[in-house]
Amino acid sequence: MEYTTHTQGPCMLSVFSKTLGYVLIGTMTVSLIPQIVKILRKRSASGVSFVSILLTLEASSATVAYAIQKRFPVSAWGENIVLMHMNVVLICLLLRYNNKLKTSITFLAIYILFMLLTAVANCSQSACMGPISIKHACNCCKQVNTNV
Repeated sequence: MEYTTHTQGPCMLSVFSKTLGYVLIGTMTVSLIPQIVKILRKRSASGVSFVSILLTLEASSATVAYAIQKRFPVSAWGENIVLMHMNVVLICLLLRYNNKLKTSITFLAIYILFMLLTAVANCSQSACMGPISIKHACNCCKQVNTNV
């Protein structure tokens, strides 16, 4: 006799969703590397829009701050951490290769301070994210089984 439960569907969907989230984080990790390498090789940031990168940085930073505050799982917003870091690197490179080294260092210091203050304001000791596992993704199965 084969035993299946109605909880396999929701659990598999949860595992699939988390896996897809982590794949997105992995692909986002490599998305801006070609741009960074090109700037480093040419030692020039000509043709790269500073405003565009700054706006992308603001969007990803706001998403990270909101997700931490709401305690969303990392698989739902982790690509924004990667995007945020890559955009900080790009902005610093743009400033550096436009002969604005002091501005680059100042920007980096202010941005790090801002993000640390945001993290402290939004993240109490108990709210900070811990390791997330597939076991955590399948807790829905246990909860549904105990409620049936």
